[in-house]
Amino acid sequence: MGNLAGTMAELSPNVTWSAAYAIGLDGTLAGQVLSPSVTIPRGFSWSPTLGFRALPSLAADAAVRDISPLGLRVGECAGVYADGLNPSGVRRATYWDANGNATELGTLAGADPGKNSYAFAVNKHHRVVGKSQIK
Repeated sequence: MGNLAGTMAELSPNVTWSAAYAIGLDGTLAGQVLSPSVTIPRGFSWSPTLGFRALPSLAADAAVRDISPLGLRVGECAGVYADGLNPSGVRRATYWDANGNATELGTLAGADPGKNSYAFAVNKHHRVVGKSQIK
């Protein structure tokens, strides 16, 4: 994490790399992290009060792209889900509630099930924008 004065701060000492993609009104950061103990990138959240935490993923790979003013996070997960769903391992738009619980948003109606979807931003009304492949 950095500031306009050019100062960088470490979010967690136990990571190989991290990328912050969003910052909430309260200073909460969200993005993607890779640690030595988990060899696949995961979504993360960091706040001044709670510190660093990897978010649960529906699948192997995950990234958080935005945070709403109410703490909802959106991004995507890729890979076969623990419950056996998404066997093709494609990327799926995902949201994480304020407690970190992940839910797949799916794709557009009529989209080929083997196509990707992504969530890029969310507002205070929990409306999500992103993209979905169709064919």
